[in-house]
Amino acid sequence: MVICGKIINQNQELRININQIFSGVSKDFIFELTVPKSEIKDLQDFERNLEIINVQLTARPVDSMLQTLKESKLVLTLFTDNEQVAQDSEINDNVEFNYIRVKAAQAIEEAIKYADQNQYNQGQHVLSDMLKQIEKSHPKNQAKLQVLKDDLVQCQQNVQPQVYQIQGKLQAQQQCVSHYNQQSQAVRLNDMYQIPLQKQMVQQQQQQKQQQIWNKPQQLPQQLIQLQKNPQQQIQQIIHDQFLQILSSIQKYIKYDTFHFNI
Repeated sequence: MVICGKIINQNQELRININQIFSGVSKDFIFELTVPKSEIKDLQDFERNLEIINVQLTARPVDSMLQTLKESKLVLTLFTDNEQVAQDSEINDNVEFNYIRVKAAQAIEEAIKYADQNQYNQGQHVLSDMLKQIEKSHPKNQAKLQVLKDDLVQCQQNVQPQVYQIQGKLQAQQQCVSHYNQQSQAVRLNDMYQIPLQKQMVQQQQQQKQQQIWNKPQQLPQQLIQLQKNPQQQIQQIIHDQFLQILSSIQKYIKYDTFHFNI
C-alpha cells in the first residue's frame, strides 16, 4: 500500500503531523492499494468485508487544553469476477477528485524534473497524459477539476525552454505544492482550496480594485477641465484665441484696425 508516497507494509503504523490548520480547511489523504490476483470462485458473507486501514485522529485546539480523539476504519466490500455489482452502489466522487488532484501534482512534479534535465518534450507528454485522464473522470467532477486542467495547461507553457528558467519553474513549483497540500494560493476567485473567509477577502479585494478604477479621475485635456469649471467664459476665450491665430496667419494680406465679435 502506498500512502503519501510511502510504501506501508502490513501492520505498520504511519504517523502524520499537520500543524496550524485553519477552521474550514479540508485535508484529504489518498492511498493506492494493490490487490494480488487470487483464484477465488466463491466468497462467504463474512469474507466480503475486508478491513484495510484503522485511522486515529487527534486534534489539539490552540485555545483549549482539551484534545479531540476520533477513530475510523476503512472497509472494502469484495466481489468475484462472476458476480454482478448493483448499479445503484454508492460511488464517492470525492475519492476520484482527490485521487486526480494528487496525480496532477505528481505530473507537474515529474514535468519539473524533466525540465531541469532539459527534457522538455518528455515533460509535455506527462502533462498531456494527465489532461487526458481528467477528461475521462466522472461527469460530476468535471466542473471541480477545471482548475486542475487550467493549471496543467499553464504548466505546459511554463515548462517550455523560453519560459522555464525565467519564471516558469517557480510557478510550476507553486502549483505542485498547492495541489499536493490542498493549499490555497489566495489570489484567484476560483481557488478550490480557499475557505469561505478567504474567498470573501479575495472578493472584497477585487471589488475595491474595481472601485478604484471607476473612481480614478480621467486625464482630460486642460481646455476641457477649464470648460467644466466655467463653460461660457472658457468657450469665449477659446474662440477668441483661435480667431487671433487666424488673424495672425493672414495679417500680411490684409490691413485692419480692430475686430469685434460677440457670442
